[in-house]
Amino acid sequence: MTAIELLQEMHPVVTVVVSSLESGLRGYYAKDPDARGYHTVLVLHDDRKRPLLYACCRTPEQAVQAVLDKVKAVESAMEASRESRRRSKDQRAAVDFSAADSIVKPGSVFYRSWGYDQTNVDFYVVVSVTPKTVVLQACGSRDVGVDDKLAMATYVVPAPEKLGDESFRATAVDYRSVRHDGKTYQLTDLTTRHYMSWYA
Repeated sequence: MTAIELLQEMHPVVTVVVSSLESGLRGYYAKDPDARGYHTVLVLHDDRKRPLLYACCRTPEQAVQAVLDKVKAVESAMEASRESRRRSKDQRAAVDFSAADSIVKPGSVFYRSWGYDQTNVDFYVVVSVTPKTVVLQACGSRDVGVDDKLAMATYVVPAPEKLGDESFRATAVDYRSVRHDGKTYQLTDLTTRHYMSWYA
């Protein structure tokens, strides 16, 4: 049984406050109060099984306002997400790694920092470029140390002369970052220190 079917089963009269085909949002409230005197509020999205809002309000006016506030917040978040995707698309369209003035060129270095209970850093040197992609090859790192030797942490810089076996083609996100297999790699240089940590 869906959330709206359950609401209709519990309350004979369910009022539709919002129903938008464009956003896929639907908002309802139960016109008749429950045993405690509250009006049940429900906001749904066509693409989601669980309600975006399930609440109770003292008055019909509060119920309507709760629906409108939630719908407005969700629509704002959806528009922000769309705008972010548009900006990302525009940034990708503007990238040309093969241009003479591009800061990304063969020999440039990208890195990825990752880890849950420790911080790992992987470095990759650019082997070749096209307008929208780079071929990256794994390279080593050089430990530049920290002051506190008991911290189980250090700082490293890339060592592009120590080439590894892994290589792949990554696609531009913007002029300083690329993506491959769901992972993002950021442009760095040979002197910027990157934090690493580990457990004993």
